[in-house]
Amino acid sequence: VSGSTIDFGTAVAGTSTCDFILHYGVGLITTPSDGTVTTAKLADSSVSLAKLTATGTKDATTFLRGDNTFAEAGGGKINQIVQVVTNTSHYISTTTSYTDINGMTLNITPSATSSKILVMVCLHGDGDGADRGYQLKIIRDTTDIFTDGSKKSVYGNQRIAGRNATMYLDSPNTTSQITYKCAAQTDNGGYYFQNFSSYSMITLMEVLA
Repeated sequence: VSGSTIDFGTAVAGTSTCDFILHYGVGLITTPSDGTVTTAKLADSSVSLAKLTATGTKDATTFLRGDNTFAEAGGGKINQIVQVVTNTSHYISTTTSYTDINGMTLNITPSATSSKILVMVCLHGDGDGADRGYQLKIIRDTTDIFTDGSKKSVYGNQRIAGRNATMYLDSPNTTSQITYKCAAQTDNGGYYFQNFSSYSMITLMEVLA
């Protein structure tokens, strides 16, 4: 070899064939063109979860959904439960606007926007006043999500005590902390007593989608 000239040292016959072998060096890789690598070229188990760009938490309890997000496996499962039980007395006098009930406030932070929150409320209350009543509602942050529209009757001047059990399945669509609470109002100048020698409670369950 002399510069760019190959010297065979003898005349080459016109019928001879010359083969060229190009050597690029050990370990040199040429980047393939976009869209040219097929699945057949990939080794089994060569792609791990760490290489996926899907959103959500990648772990043993989640699966990859069709919308490229990781979600909790097994819809309908209870992910977390929080509860508060109170015997704090509360008295609402002759007000026709809703007032928050002391001790009946509870926070929860959903793990996914697709989760639902099962709100279970058990209130021990009674009313007083001539043929009066009261109403109860459940509030998420500042949004009314359920109102018990029926009056809790009070006959004559008798105080009628009882438990009011309510369940509501809410869809808050958030992963931020939310607050649920109960409120009450009286009807036509009556009275409402909460936890009169008893207990009330509110329970929140996160139901996975």
